Amino acid sequence: MIVMKFGGSVLKNKQGFFKMAEVLTAYKNKPVTIVVSALSKSTSMLKESALLAESGIQTKAFDLINKFIEEHKSIRDSIIKEKKYIKELDELYNNSFEDLKKYISSVSITQELSPRITDIILSYGELLALHTTNFFLLELGYKVTCIDAKKLITTNSNFGKAIPDLAETEKNIDILIPPESRNKGFFLTQGFVGATKDGDTTTMGIESSNLTAVLLAKILNAKELILWTDVKGIRTADPKIVNNTKLISSLSFEEARILSDNGLKLIYPDMLDLAESSNLSITYKSANYPTGGTSVISSEKSSKKISVILLTKKLTFLKYMNDKNSNNYKISNPINDNHIKMFYRFPDSISFLYENKAGKKINHNSTEKIFKGNLSLITIINAYPEILQYVMKQKDLFKDELIFQLDYDNNSNTFHIILSDSVSENMVLRLHKFIFDGII
Repeated sequence: MIVMKFGGSVLKNKQGFFKMAEVLTAYKNKPVTIVVSALSKSTSMLKESALLAESGIQTKAFDLINKFIEEHKSIRDSIIKEKKYIKELDELYNNSFEDLKKYISSVSITQELSPRITDIILSYGELLALHTTNFFLLELGYKVTCIDAKKLITTNSNFGKAIPDLAETEKNIDILIPPESRNKGFFLTQGFVGATKDGDTTTMGIESSNLTAVLLAKILNAKELILWTDVKGIRTADPKIVNNTKLISSLSFEEARILSDNGLKLIYPDMLDLAESSNLSITYKSANYPTGGTSVISSEKSSKKISVILLTKKLTFLKYMNDKNSNNYKISNPINDNHIKMFYRFPDSISFLYENKAGKKINHNSTEKIFKGNLSLITIINAYPEILQYVMKQKDLFKDELIFQLDYDNNSNTFHIILSDSVSENMVLRLHKFIFDGII
């Protein structure tokens, strides 16, 4: 068995679907389990619609839901011609639209968006991607068994960051993908989504489709796990910002954790422990360039350390004010909310840098104050001291935009810079040229 995941960055248009088909052609006579993510921007549209409804802006929320459905119809019409498949998808899309309108209306009336309802709304991105992909592959002549992940993956009820129940999930898989049928055909399911024993829809965290793929690979004893993206493996920086990035061909699980903890979205942190304990290597490839650029995360130690520049934008700096007990004070909302990720806690223990993934309202009491938003965090992994000197020279160029400069950590060889979103990509370009090309 081979397990593959195709991300939303691949399945974003007609070309992406046919790139997936080209990849699968080489595996046509092999047993493959395919995991698909929501089409590009689907989850963000659904999330924004839910947040608009929570604020009572129902009309705009409905407009986004309609846009979400219409984009699926547009892609469907470009990749599927069989009338019976179009009819079945029309029924799914229309029913989904009506369901989502009911949830959005309810949220708009109560102006309360619970984690449980959030999960239900977000799950429609993967649901529509699943069935659109299924009929696309069927039309191309592939033998496909389509299985809703809510029937495969059992989780707890921690909505927004549900934890899979391995024992129950294994039982489900043995029933729905029995051992005797695993040596033929394609099995297709969606990532990100699961369900409780009571049948409530859950999600396992933003970007958790990779966790779904690892989970299935472990239980199915897969010989190979491939995560297909739109970039050529894991690179030394974001290739959408830097043209001449270098390939990182191999990483240990320890190195992968450092990258994930510091914001590399290609690596979902919760999947690493599961993969390592199963001695399961994770391979990254580009669906656009299947033979160019492969990165492998495995138990083997990397022979060569390479610097990596990570950029996370749209962060907020928060500092407690006028609180005698601030050193022991907890930011209960940001830390406990599944859509909030803490990126850095300053040495004074009362200042924080965090990412609000869902754009949710955060209630601050009188002892708190949001100091500044629209910030970026640049993290350089496997840095060296000369980089610090280089950044110091850039201060005059960026003037007030370089908000903070954080110290260089000799133990982990990690260096952080905080600066405004507006200039962060420029700094990444300069750093990459300095580190890899020696250009000052």
